[in-house]
Amino acid sequence: MVTINSLPPEVLTNILNRIPILSELFSISTTCRLWHSVIIDEWFLQQRFERFKKENSIGHWKFEDASHIGHDSSGYTKNNYSIIGQPIQSNCFLGKSIQLDGQSMITIPVKDLARYQTDYFAMSCWIYCNKTFSTEWQVAVGSWYDWKNSWFHLGFYGQETLHNQILISNTHQYQFNCHSKTKIQTKRWYHVVIQVSREKQEIYIDGKREGQLDMTDPNNRSEIWSHPMSRTEKWEDMQMDMPHALCIGSKSSESFPRTFWHGQVADVCICTKWFHPKEIQAIYQSKVTIDKVNFGKFVVNNIIENPSDQNEI
Repeated sequence: MVTINSLPPEVLTNILNRIPILSELFSISTTCRLWHSVIIDEWFLQQRFERFKKENSIGHWKFEDASHIGHDSSGYTKNNYSIIGQPIQSNCFLGKSIQLDGQSMITIPVKDLARYQTDYFAMSCWIYCNKTFSTEWQVAVGSWYDWKNSWFHLGFYGQETLHNQILISNTHQYQFNCHSKTKIQTKRWYHVVIQVSREKQEIYIDGKREGQLDMTDPNNRSEIWSHPMSRTEKWEDMQMDMPHALCIGSKSSESFPRTFWHGQVADVCICTKWFHPKEIQAIYQSKVTIDKVNFGKFVVNNIIENPSDQNEI
């Protein structure tokens, strides 16, 4: 009789590689020593992370080409973009970033890109704010066309905490804000991840989850843009808005652009799956662009340095 533990290691590795959810893999790794040795392995975890990025990334802006500042290294948006103002390439600890002067932005049209028309996605970026204003919005990355096609936008108002906004609408429009605990300080880099679905939002700052919001309950909304929901309209049938264009440096490039970012933005990556908390920690602590993160090494080293972490993966 052949059992799974009697299979050659390469066959067992191939089987475990087919489990798509990282949290399930980590759970399985506690089953026995053999499975643990296969899963909690630098090569195995790194190959899985590389596959996750390749299969799920629909946009990655590293700003490495000064002459093509809106270049998307994922290739999905086909380098189709437009510019307002004069965003310029700048240097940062990651390598390169985009410098935004409060009057400039990059717009990437996505309304005809099928994989962007989703209510399940994650966005990772690094942000640096040069100055704040007491009564002014600043948005680092957004896709928010008021009254329609409002997908998300990440930013802050005045001295408020950094937060993300989502619009759920049908005949009426409900806005949900997911706040972090962090008030943005100037002259400081932050790593930010937002994770969005129709049911839930999460926001991570510097590797830690600082906010989450249940969007299955309309009472958790921040505001209603029009009339209260009609009696014939079921909340569970209402959908999130889908995007028209993605903007780096503002929330929208409508006829009257506003909410411009004052500072730098770096390593913007959008995926059609959520990151595992350990992946978010690895991106932040590695201090490199997401394509250079060695997730396998991060997990293995953390367990060696902090054996108790093995119980938390």
